[in-house]
Amino acid sequence: MKFAIAISMTFLLASSVLAQGNVIEKNYKKNISFIRLDSTYKAQSTVIEYDNFLVLLELPAIEKSLYRKNGLDKETEQGQILLDYLQAQFDKPVKYVFSSHSHLHTLSGILPFLQTDSKIVTTTDNWETCVRNGILSSEQIGEYLSNIITVDKDTTFFKNSDYPIELVYLDSSDVYYTPTDDYLMFYLKKDKILHASCTAWIKDIDYKRLKNYTYNSRLDGLFRAIKAKDLNPKTIIRLEHNTLNNPNNVEYAFSVKEIKQTMSKAITTEELKEHLSKIVLTESYDSLINYAIAIQLHPNLIRITALQNLEEKRYAVAIKLATFLNLYFPGSARYIDVLGECYFALGDYEKALYYDNHLHNFSENYGIDNWKNRKWDE
Repeated sequence: MKFAIAISMTFLLASSVLAQGNVIEKNYKKNISFIRLDSTYKAQSTVIEYDNFLVLLELPAIEKSLYRKNGLDKETEQGQILLDYLQAQFDKPVKYVFSSHSHLHTLSGILPFLQTDSKIVTTTDNWETCVRNGILSSEQIGEYLSNIITVDKDTTFFKNSDYPIELVYLDSSDVYYTPTDDYLMFYLKKDKILHASCTAWIKDIDYKRLKNYTYNSRLDGLFRAIKAKDLNPKTIIRLEHNTLNNPNNVEYAFSVKEIKQTMSKAITTEELKEHLSKIVLTESYDSLINYAIAIQLHPNLIRITALQNLEEKRYAVAIKLATFLNLYFPGSARYIDVLGECYFALGDYEKALYYDNHLHNFSENYGIDNWKNRKWDE
């Protein structure tokens, strides 16, 4: 199968990579750059330069090892590194930071930006979720309340400038498959670029080598949103880069045309979950292994399918999938937790306690207390 995700050369100006410490910059267009820290697990901030100030789309200053709900001191240090670089490189203040959703990888490290009077723009629900997740201390929340701008409808910033940004608001409608209930996309109408962040979930695999592959259902939701909001993007920008599907070395920007071609030749993750459940019921583990290898199946899709069967009380299927998951990707607390929860829901407390004890070596975020909260023991 021949496939490549490319971006039209008309959108691509000379690309350069600058490094200062652990900051990496890629110039994309005259006024747009992608900037990330080399510790942020591929996630980037998109910097839009105006005459007298900068706008950031997302602020992923979080480290891979610190992807958690509490203890954000290190992320504050990372945010300061990013801010220092921006001020030195552009010699302009960061006036706004736009955040699409409440996951900490899009807003961690915000304190230095608030301290220099940047405005944070996100939805009301997303900001309240960030606060509950410990993005700032209670004192800081009160101190910087005036720096928070909440947007709960389609809104245009810099309407009278040469480069307006349309904030596209998506509610909790199931048709959009957004990672959080409320979500913002950022449409740069002048260049027909849609900054979709995590809704543009494109697998970093070599499609040229695969006869069969899947795409994430979020892409269906993304194109439903584009149609519902009457947008006309030619390019999609996402939060993380791909290393295999960027022949023009634009790691975050993807042609809408090529994305649609990919989708036309693949199955959705929803269809995949149904297929995995069917294999477990009717075929052998060998069949499941062969299928997983053939499509380079991400283990999290197996996890999601196991949990879906668990919620539907199809315990035998859930346990088989969870067992296969831990053989396919061993040693992950997140996946061990699924297997333990399956046995807990089934009522096999001896095995559930075994996995609970093992999980204590990893994190308090997993284990029997969380399983009880889902009321499997009633």
